[in-house]
Amino acid sequence: MEYFTKAEFQTKKWRLEQPWYNTGKSNDCELYQLDNLKRYLKTSINKTNLRLNIRTYELKEVLKPMVKDDGFDWTENFDGILKRDFYTLLFNLKFVCDSGGSQTRTLREVYHFLNIQLEYLLLNPESNIYFINILEGDTSHKNMDKYIFLINLNKYKDIKNKIFIGDFIEFMSWYKRSLDSKMKVNYEIVVSEYPEFDRKIKLGLCCINNELREKGIFCSRTMTRNNFTVEKAKELALKNIEDIYPIVKYNDYHRIIVLMYFVCLQICFRILQTQIQKNMICLLQKMH
Repeated sequence: MEYFTKAEFQTKKWRLEQPWYNTGKSNDCELYQLDNLKRYLKTSINKTNLRLNIRTYELKEVLKPMVKDDGFDWTENFDGILKRDFYTLLFNLKFVCDSGGSQTRTLREVYHFLNIQLEYLLLNPESNIYFINILEGDTSHKNMDKYIFLINLNKYKDIKNKIFIGDFIEFMSWYKRSLDSKMKVNYEIVVSEYPEFDRKIKLGLCCINNELREKGIFCSRTMTRNNFTVEKAKELALKNIEDIYPIVKYNDYHRIIVLMYFVCLQICFRILQTQIQKNMICLLQKMH
């Protein structure tokens, strides 16, 4: 069984925590994406020097375009090719997270690359080539609307089914729906809302969030027996309950799925059951 993470949760911090990521200077992300493809499709993905010409929309092998005068007329090469009996897949793999000028330039180049792929298919509607653009990373996800706008232009309505753009999880669904009838892929996956697990559970002291505690947000307020009064218990209990919501929101944002509540909350429930239940119902409705 394989666990995969949606692009929207693949942040810079998430990537740094992955066992496959070293420095990013050795094509770590591309190798990770290729490995996922190989395991899912149960075959190797071959390298290719196929490129598209931005002027003529020609598709051909060009090894070193920059040694020629028309070098800038050629796109980057595709990252991989898979040939089947009925079709050929050409892969463009990108992993863009965090924000900045470099990330924007990369995504803009992908946009132009996608546009040329569409133009090629307009000129070659009978082609058995499918262009697979797997874009991962939270920044890719945030800009997906630009690509959807392009691919949904009316001029491309008859050929856009031969182009895929999305993250790896979406690719698996698209492949099964579009091409799996021509070649069955038997693969068990789990699509998770949370980051990919490396089979190790990572927990700190799950009673206290130090970062929020410094801001006065916590749900472990207590009192001693000598200082106990009903009014004081009510005050502390309500503050504890109010702070559950920002703690849960913090955990959700940082993909922390374990949270332990103090026993003192249970005691407070018994003492002030009616008032606290009302507050808890409002809290749960807000969280929902």
